[in-house]
Amino acid sequence: MSPSCLKNFLETLSITKCLLLECDLRHLSHHLNISQLKVLNFRRLNLTNLSSGLLLFLLERASPPLQDLDMDECAIMDPKFMDLLPALSHCSQLMSLSFCENAISMTILEDLLHHTIVLSKLNCVLYSAPHSESYEEMSSTVHLGRLAQVHALKHMLELGQPSMVFFCAYPCPPCGCRTFYNTNPIL
Repeated sequence: MSPSCLKNFLETLSITKCLLLECDLRHLSHHLNISQLKVLNFRRLNLTNLSSGLLLFLLERASPPLQDLDMDECAIMDPKFMDLLPALSHCSQLMSLSFCENAISMTILEDLLHHTIVLSKLNCVLYSAPHSESYEEMSSTVHLGRLAQVHALKHMLELGQPSMVFFCAYPCPPCGCRTFYNTNPIL
């Protein structure tokens, strides 16, 4: 069935663990009726080489009613995050946001917090712990002292609405479990 045959608006779009090409993203952005999208899940997609403009366009078209956005493990780094930040500010219905396991810096995390703190319905947020500021240089294990600096940002969140804010570390190499940090590590 082609997407043009859909009679109702899409409410959930979940594309995970596959190769997403720029032509696919263009098709999604321009041809699917995503203006009523409530859930957008792009978990475990490599978005590194995709046009930020197309991704931004898709997010902007979906933003008014979007309630849940999951972009975990998408290989998104600082420049692409910078491009997406304005669209996040327009997601006024967003209740859940997850950007775990993307290599971002402390500067981008701060910008992300500034753009999402104004979202009054946001109540569950999972951010990546900033890579260079949170990990040991040689072993890539979490450095709890450095991670404490990330928690200094938490005061910004206490001024906003999110009631559950966690920072996610990369999975443990031996067991593959993620660790989420609020004030204490949680596996």
